[in-house]
Amino acid sequence: MNEKSNLDKFPPLSKELIEEINKLFPELSADLKWSEKEVWFRSGQRSIVRFLNSHYLKQQDNIMEK
Repeated sequence: MNEKSNLDKFPPLSKELIEEINKLFPELSADLKWSEKEVWFRSGQRSIVRFLNSHYLKQQDNIMEK
């Protein structure tokens, strides 16, 4: 399955959702007080936000192409 067909099946993301998850899980440098597990956990959270940001932008590009 190619990326375009995967994107077609992905539910639409709203600008409001993207803005809120970026506020809740901001891009941060690791704090020296955090445990190693917390660093990995927060990194995983942000990875998902980056994924959603990417799909939101692709959806916006597809809207503009139509």
